[in-house]
Amino acid sequence: MLKIIWVFGIFFVCTWAVHITKLATEVTVVDTELLPNEHLNLKGTKKLSKSNIEHIILKNCSGVIDGTSLKHFPKLHKLTIWRSDIRSISTIFPINNLISVGSRLPNLDEQLQRKLPKLQTLFLIGNKDFEVDPYVFRKFKSLVALYISEANFTETCITKEWFKDMGQLEELSLSDNNLDCISEDAFNNLKVLRKLDLTYNKFTTLDKKVFKKLTKLENLGIYNNNIEDFDINFLDSQRKHLEGLGISWSMLSNLDAESFLKLLPKLKWVSFGHEEMPNDFQAGVFCQILRQHSVNCITDSVFGVSKILGYSL
Repeated sequence: MLKIIWVFGIFFVCTWAVHITKLATEVTVVDTELLPNEHLNLKGTKKLSKSNIEHIILKNCSGVIDGTSLKHFPKLHKLTIWRSDIRSISTIFPINNLISVGSRLPNLDEQLQRKLPKLQTLFLIGNKDFEVDPYVFRKFKSLVALYISEANFTETCITKEWFKDMGQLEELSLSDNNLDCISEDAFNNLKVLRKLDLTYNKFTTLDKKVFKKLTKLENLGIYNNNIEDFDINFLDSQRKHLEGLGISWSMLSNLDAESFLKLLPKLKWVSFGHEEMPNDFQAGVFCQILRQHSVNCITDSVFGVSKILGYSL
């Protein structure tokens, strides 16, 4: 009995310590005006603790980020901007992770990129009147994960030039951006890409070579486009590694489940989108056969992140 009490005591102390550590390294700032040449005001936070802050969350804030705003946070590496209005970023900002959801912020162009030279993760979802120059992607030399949804792209046809020198990119989500075409070699530079989300766009065709060079791809999402003439054999290059596939039922309805499983033997799940399963007897039979081979038909939480968060272009 004493041993059990001792174990629970140690567990409680460890949990408490982790909680306190997180509180000490992450802070949320709400309803605050970020003024030029003024330090970010953290009400109730001791001056000494600022040196330990690693993640700042700006919620319903407004103003500017300049050389003074975040000067006293030497360990800061992550910034989350949630439903805020950031009018400008006028200083080099050496963070690794930037998340902005439902906010106003400067357009993604070379000027903004120069302020964020060390980014590894860039997550931009549902930002207001937000314009993206896709040729700036290749300037982010350390980027590992890129998620952009609900944005206005200056060009709507994905090409290889967008991702030049981005061989380190592992996750790419371009869901819900009104993109309408992809060149056959668009992804050839992305040698270690594990996740690709192209859902909720306006693609009508896919070249049979478009995924051929993606030899590490584990999750691919292409549902909710306008693709009518789709040959499932386009995915033959993915047979050794693809585990999750998001695809519209209309693109599979003429294919029998056995042939599908034979083509993608590593598959673990299939999703037809965020809607309910198709009310179609054939789809039900298809999924039943998949389940017999340990492949699930699911409503995924992997693709279309803007829809999951409740944003719609």
